Amino acid sequence: MFNSLKSVRSSNTFFCKNDKLIIISGWNGAAYRFCSILPGKLKQFLQRSIVPTNHFQDSLPRLPVPELDKTCERYISALKPFISTDKLQKTQQIVEKFKCEEGRVLQQELKTSNARNKHTSYIT
Repeated sequence: MFNSLKSVRSSNTFFCKNDKLIIISGWNGAAYRFCSILPGKLKQFLQRSIVPTNHFQDSLPRLPVPELDKTCERYISALKPFISTDKLQKTQQIVEKFKCEEGRVLQQELKTSNARNKHTSYIT
């Protein structure tokens, strides 16, 4: 089952299950860090930050929206080590169909949205 810890400073609850950390709720906008989970034990390191999480957002460079063809190539190359040749061929067919149909529309929507939101990158 869960080993749980209730945060003293806020309404956060932390769960450790199968050496994975699950965090429920937020810290009221303050930035905190978690480091590692050791087998069978939750090792937590929290540091409250005076600087808000998005304080330096404006100073970060904006990432360009990658081209659809390049994104699809990266997707296929990421799958190669994990799936069989048959599944890879089927996936390539699906990706080609996606590029010609929904992909073009979605890519244009992403570029439009990115152009409207000059204060952040397309990823956020």
